[in-house]
Amino acid sequence: NETVNTPIQITVWCCVADIELTGYAIADTQGYDIPGLNFNPVTSLVTGEEQADNEVSAEGGKVVDELSYDKSAIPVAPVVEQTAAAPDVPAETTATRKNDTGHLATKWYDFVKINLSAPTDLSWTVLTIDPYNDIRLSRDGEAMVLPWKRNVWTTGDRDIGYIRTLAAQINVPRPPQISGVLEVKDSVNNSSISLVEFGGKVEIPLLPEVFNGLKTAKTLPRHWLNPWMRTAESKIQLAYRIIAFNRTSDIADLSVTVLLRPGGSQFQLPLKPEKRIDSRHIDIVNMLMDDFNRLAVRGEEQSLPEETPPNLPNTSQFITPMTAQTAEQYNLHSDLGGEEDLELDEFPVLVFKGEIPTDEVTSIQLDLAKIYDFAWDGDENAISQKFLRFAHIIPKSAGGFGPVIGNYTITANLPTGVAGRIVHNCLPGDCVDLSVSRIFGLKSLLGIAGSAVSAIGGPLMNGLVNTAAPILSGAAHAIGGEVVGGLADAVLDVASNVLTPKEKAQPSANSSSISGDIPISRFVEMLKYVKPNYESDPVFPTLLVEPQNFITNAMTKLDKIPIEVFANMRNVKVERNLFDRTIVPEVVEEQISDLVIPNEKLGYIMRDFLQSKHAFRPGTKQHTYFKQFLTVLQTRTSGRYVTLKQITDAPVGDELISEQLERVKRYLRSTLDGETPDEFSTRKLLLQ
Repeated sequence: NETVNTPIQITVWCCVADIELTGYAIADTQGYDIPGLNFNPVTSLVTGEEQADNEVSAEGGKVVDELSYDKSAIPVAPVVEQTAAAPDVPAETTATRKNDTGHLATKWYDFVKINLSAPTDLSWTVLTIDPYNDIRLSRDGEAMVLPWKRNVWTTGDRDIGYIRTLAAQINVPRPPQISGVLEVKDSVNNSSISLVEFGGKVEIPLLPEVFNGLKTAKTLPRHWLNPWMRTAESKIQLAYRIIAFNRTSDIADLSVTVLLRPGGSQFQLPLKPEKRIDSRHIDIVNMLMDDFNRLAVRGEEQSLPEETPPNLPNTSQFITPMTAQTAEQYNLHSDLGGEEDLELDEFPVLVFKGEIPTDEVTSIQLDLAKIYDFAWDGDENAISQKFLRFAHIIPKSAGGFGPVIGNYTITANLPTGVAGRIVHNCLPGDCVDLSVSRIFGLKSLLGIAGSAVSAIGGPLMNGLVNTAAPILSGAAHAIGGEVVGGLADAVLDVASNVLTPKEKAQPSANSSSISGDIPISRFVEMLKYVKPNYESDPVFPTLLVEPQNFITNAMTKLDKIPIEVFANMRNVKVERNLFDRTIVPEVVEEQISDLVIPNEKLGYIMRDFLQSKHAFRPGTKQHTYFKQFLTVLQTRTSGRYVTLKQITDAPVGDELISEQLERVKRYLRSTLDGETPDEFSTRKLLLQ
């Protein structure tokens, strides 16, 4: 055919085989540029006028015809004309409750079409897939974003040694006039490469950006240590390039279709449904999520072999979905540490004593290393002393949020003429943005898994109250009564018969307590307190308490109620006994630690503000908090975190929310260009 373009492109593959590697470091992902060891497509064509018609063999050698070869070819792409196999899921001990993808996992979801033409070079083109916030995946009805929008954590399968979540199907329809090969990578790193001939298709599991082994702006310590990531950061980068393209002059290019399905994605910690897509000021959310300080991986947080207890809780008492059916994986290690069960550990520590407002979420920071005992006037208490004596505190049990190091108990002594209910939950440091959103009234405490409702006061003052706290670990040991509805029931085999017939007839004979686990962040496998190391990457949890519907006999509403919160640290092991310490946790008298918000969480909080209708209504508490939050963003220095007190103490000016948002956008753009916060704050800005 005279219209065939020449020269014809061919593709030659070479494969490194029978090579064993050792000492591989995940951060060292760049190849070494040594001549002779680079396997790249040859850019300059090798041509020859004629083939040699004879062979020259070394003495004792064999001619080509006598050599034996393996006739079985190595496939360059997976077999496609067969039913896709079910994805491998994490180990059975991984804390997953259900396959939350539903019917979405049974179908391919149309994502994008790509036009391919003759390449000018061998550079890669990157296609970004955001299953959390991509408008192309957010159509009405069933949508790809929904599982990511209704959960906090996600992971994938690890059948080939690293985490892969979404699966993409690459379809390359081939007209008769075109032939060639498309090279596809499952990430921007050289993790896995597939070669697709024009006219074929291939299904490729994809690697999330934060797990691709490259140190990027979005990489955090927990990404190196734990396979779970936030659903909002589950962005994926698919890279492709054409390595052979032959065509006639009658046709220019061809179209490639990319289809998606959830693949091996797994989810944990369900939420009530979020908005599918909120385009208002989405650029500022993206800037905040991309512009935060990163931390180096700390030596005490390196991963070790995985182990989890097999215990299951009683599911009948939860007011919201359980956080998990099994304990958290990847964080418990029986080989570490030693046991030390002192009678001192049985003393409860009174961590909070005072009045809290009703119908509002009150936060109590459980920074156990610096916790103050309001029932004791000493600088040390049963919990803080253990942090002083040992370098490492190692959890023995885990719950749906992560490793568990103890339990809390809430007490409220009310007169019989007052009744109400208490909603409570305890969220670890890696969920601090979820805590802040509920403190500011942007989200409901009942909108997150693991929250419990307990009725108190009135005729139930001493009665049996079924608390639905997420007690998954067996660490709970309530003060003032047995914990009902938790793992203690299953262990004692009393889930079906908690009370004797006499006690059933007389409810006040056996009181129950409002109690739950104290979890820590899931990426930490031991607590090693060195003062600043847990400030910009929080680990200790925040207890959230919301009294609701408190009324008296006269049907008058109460504004405040008195409560006390006790804490015990149990089910932990210790390691490295320390003498003559120079760096010690500082316990401040009658003071509760402030809640620390790392910079990488500011984008999540901004998103919740923008999604709240009340945040834009003057006169609401959400509106006030929003203005204070924006004030802190536009005036803060380049620190690695802000605190809750900094936000709540910030002045509330007369500037409109829209003007403040514009100032923050300009501030973020300016700081990227090198302008200091002081220069920005003193410069007059005119709104466009």
